[in-house]
Amino acid sequence: MIRASSTSDSSEGSGKRKRRRKKRKRPKRKKPRGVNFVVGYSKLWDSDPIHAVVTRLKKRFGLVWLRFSMSYKRFPNARELFRADLDRKMNDKLVSKEFQQRECNCRGSNLRDGDCIYGEECRKRCLVYKITCRHCKKFYIGNTSDLLKNRTAGHCSDACSVANQSSKPRSTALSSHMFEHVKISHPDGPPTGARFSVPLMKSMMNAEVMWHFNGIRACKTFGKRECILCNEERLYILKAMKSGDKLLLNPDLRLGSGCP
Repeated sequence: MIRASSTSDSSEGSGKRKRRRKKRKRPKRKKPRGVNFVVGYSKLWDSDPIHAVVTRLKKRFGLVWLRFSMSYKRFPNARELFRADLDRKMNDKLVSKEFQQRECNCRGSNLRDGDCIYGEECRKRCLVYKITCRHCKKFYIGNTSDLLKNRTAGHCSDACSVANQSSKPRSTALSSHMFEHVKISHPDGPPTGARFSVPLMKSMMNAEVMWHFNGIRACKTFGKRECILCNEERLYILKAMKSGDKLLLNPDLRLGSGCP
């Protein structure tokens, strides 16, 4: 009984080895057998879906080798094309008071030598802006649907909160850069009984408008990947990167994402 069991074990072991050798010798396919079908969306296939028709034809003609995968793509119909054209014509000369440029009302820290530090464009909305550091000439490109001076004040407020050690560093590269200059000029922190203020941060930079757009046409794309404002900002950042400008503060393009 012991010998029989040993011979059976040896035969099983040799059989496993042979199977392993066969698996190793089996050549791998260089090209996959999968076939992709890209089909436009249509209501003409109400009776049977397209994948059912392909399966039926496969069985009818004996195409056993065919392994297919479906990818449905929808094309705009005439109704959607006419609606898009109508919206474009209606919004062509339409102006909103909210996005309309207003007269400059700057005072205090927004004035330098009696002139507006934003070049009379402080109350523009829906734009791509450029903020340049007056110390090292490095610049930051951003976008906003708010007033230009409100967005600039937000950057300065972030830098002040970091410099006053009231919060952790923010995500914007401009705020971090302004904080670095403050550390150099005031290595021991703010003076006794004083705090770093927004006017101090504003005195360190120059702001200008690079691109301005009609907010009515752009607001439909806000929050989406095809946002006109965000894509225009990425375009200006990409131009600065391609030119090899080392003064750019923006870390990346944030490709593949929508509005932050």
